Amino acid sequence: MSPPEFVCTKPCPPNDYKLPAIARSNLPTVRNPMLALQEVRDAAGLPRESREALRSMLIAVSKICREKGEEAWRKRKPPMAAYWKSNAVHARHLAHALAVIAAEEGST
Repeated sequence: MSPPEFVCTKPCPPNDYKLPAIARSNLPTVRNPMLALQEVRDAAGLPRESREALRSMLIAVSKICREKGEEAWRKRKPPMAAYWKSNAVHARHLAHALAVIAAEEGST
């Protein structure tokens, strides 16, 4: 099995810390790993109204989790801050994956 094609359209940012620069792939499944999950792709079978409701709920959950992460960070609780921030990222990735699925469905 060959590795996925590496695509990078932007140059790496300036390297102020003298660390080796690593370019990041622009493949959609690298930027949003949820797109690689078949269970997420199966959401295309849901009615459009259901996907939109789920997407708006996930965006709201992401916002709440992000706020809880900021609050935990202010209270000097880094493990809880990381927990809430990662939940926010996962919810946002899922919400964006639903938008991509809807866009793909509209283009076909």
